Amino acid sequence: MGQGTSDASSFKGLGEGGDDGFARAACGSKQDGQLESNPVHQKVTELHGLFRQLEDALANPKVAAVGDTYRKLAAWNKDHRWDPDLQSVLEVLSQEHMCPMWRRQALEEAYRLFYDDVAIRGLEEELAQLPEPPTSEDIGFRQLPEALLSSAAARQPVYRGSFEDQNACMVYRRRWDYEIRKTGEVGQPTVQGRSISFTGHSRYMCAGDVATKVRLRSHLGQVAQAVLPVESCCAARETANRARGPFFLPHGGRAEPLRPPTAQDLRVGSASTVASNPAGPKQRETLEPLKWDDGMEVPQRARLVRFPPPRREG
Repeated sequence: MGQGTSDASSFKGLGEGGDDGFARAACGSKQDGQLESNPVHQKVTELHGLFRQLEDALANPKVAAVGDTYRKLAAWNKDHRWDPDLQSVLEVLSQEHMCPMWRRQALEEAYRLFYDDVAIRGLEEELAQLPEPPTSEDIGFRQLPEALLSSAAARQPVYRGSFEDQNACMVYRRRWDYEIRKTGEVGQPTVQGRSISFTGHSRYMCAGDVATKVRLRSHLGQVAQAVLPVESCCAARETANRARGPFFLPHGGRAEPLRPPTAQDLRVGSASTVASNPAGPKQRETLEPLKWDDGMEVPQRARLVRFPPPRREG
């Protein structure tokens, strides 16, 4: 992210320290009085706060609080999905002391495990307070780990996951390992919470990106490109347009690129809203004048009730 260092107080309250170079570049600084009024800073504050609220609610489970926070997170995604500054918001948020992608993935998985645990226990009242986790279509058909999809995952005291960053590397792919542990006393009839902890970070050479560099320098790269899936490797950079779901994670290979709504889509949506809202304003249809054979016009009210019968001659 940022290549320099800056005053960590420029994002005081949002993180726990670290390199804030990009944070200042994207959001301004307190010295020039622009930080608080900058829309990127405001959105980072809102989104980061929702992620922290959800993580705290999952660790100290109050089902109603978990459900309400998740709804707010989904609503934030819907309201800001097409913001032109979303890329800057996600880049600031991806810093290690904020809420990077590995932690957002862990948070999504923690919510899935929490939801499944409530369902398995048959707690109908609590389950009614929780929105369903994002569907496969919501997350852009991103492949979920088999261990997470197992029926026993929600019953296990510890779930171990990992996230591979396909965004910022040049030769190496980076991997973060984490654990999602149950909180609270075992054997209680109430649902247990979920806490997230970081366990390790590693990196390894990405052969696909190396093949890309070879292809630019030698014809041997053509052979390497045919063998190695370069397009699905870390050579393909992630952008805000590839982020899907309430947690803004990269979509899967089957997903089609999202396109912002056009002006025609907005007009159609507005017309549908008016048609579905009985209390909304209704426009009266204007009909072309209907005339008798002798040229006299038929009254408008008569046309709305029934078609006028033929006139008798004589």
